[in-house]
Amino acid sequence: MNGTFIKIVLEIAKDSGDSSLFAMQQPVILSTLFPNETKLTTMHFKLNRTAENHEPIPSKTKMEFHCGFRRMTLQPILSAETNPGCHSEKLKYLRFMRHDSPAIATAICPIVFAPCKVICFTDLSAKAQGSSIVVATGIVMPPNPLKVILKRIILTGYPKKCHKKKCVARYMFFEPKDIKYFKPVQVYTKNGLQVSCLYSLFSSKLSFLFPRVMLLRLWAHTVT
Repeated sequence: MNGTFIKIVLEIAKDSGDSSLFAMQQPVILSTLFPNETKLTTMHFKLNRTAENHEPIPSKTKMEFHCGFRRMTLQPILSAETNPGCHSEKLKYLRFMRHDSPAIATAICPIVFAPCKVICFTDLSAKAQGSSIVVATGIVMPPNPLKVILKRIILTGYPKKCHKKKCVARYMFFEPKDIKYFKPVQVYTKNGLQVSCLYSLFSSKLSFLFPRVMLLRLWAHTVT
């Protein structure tokens, strides 16, 4: 409890390895945790790469996080803020940690309250010498399990039948529920033209509405 005075007595045997700490006449730090800091949640760390280290760090790399006196070995998912400087619940997935922009590392770990500085290491950087041993530094962000990490994927379909402005594409989806879910999303062709999704015909067929200019290009692509 806050404001409570306690008395701690340390009893260390002389033949144990811990007795060397007092022989060096160095101070010993005694720390404690709040009750909620022992629970697990989704934590976010805002990290910046160091200029001395040039090791490529892909997402889900095993890293050692030093948060104050606590050490945690995590495999975080890297992402970038959609609106830097503004509060946003969406993050963009990153494959690698970049040097020119900060990255958000997300992992499930014990709660760490801000403000707290973070220092990151990897297994490869720990074997280095000098200042290149530190991979990234940053701060702790508030825990928020509701943040969404968006990952971009590309869905491709093959045109089967064309009639005026309509086209039937195959092999883009294989379930009717998936077609209904992605129906409001705008589709773009290879040449950058915007296409509207109309309705689903069967489990793997989808009807699109193309511009008139795209109709000629589509026919030319199917003929060749």
